Amino acid sequence: MSNWSDVTDEAFNRMVNNFRKTEDFDESFDIFTETLEGKMEEDGIDVYWGWAGDLSTNDVSEIIKVSVDRMSSYVDEGFMGAFNTYLNDKVFEVEETHGAENVEKWQEIINS
Repeated sequence: MSNWSDVTDEAFNRMVNNFRKTEDFDESFDIFTETLEGKMEEDGIDVYWGWAGDLSTNDVSEIIKVSVDRMSSYVDEGFMGAFNTYLNDKVFEVEETHGAENVEKWQEIINS
């Protein structure tokens, strides 16, 4: 199984590098998603609802924590504000899967 901390670092780096080249939010967020979901597929995890819906609560928590930590060291506030919104949208979409309590916890981490 994957080390989701390392995978998230890779996804974050690829996303930021793409944004620096293209300044395209959507394309950059797609790269973040594709990196996580590509690793899921390599690990034999079926992707139906996306990384936030198909991974375990612990794995999603790790991805959120690492992403927020990486955001704090990135200086482009406009991009990071958009990424913050992307993360909030992802966790909101999976409330039924992971429960309202986890979603609230993740949103507190994201918005801290």
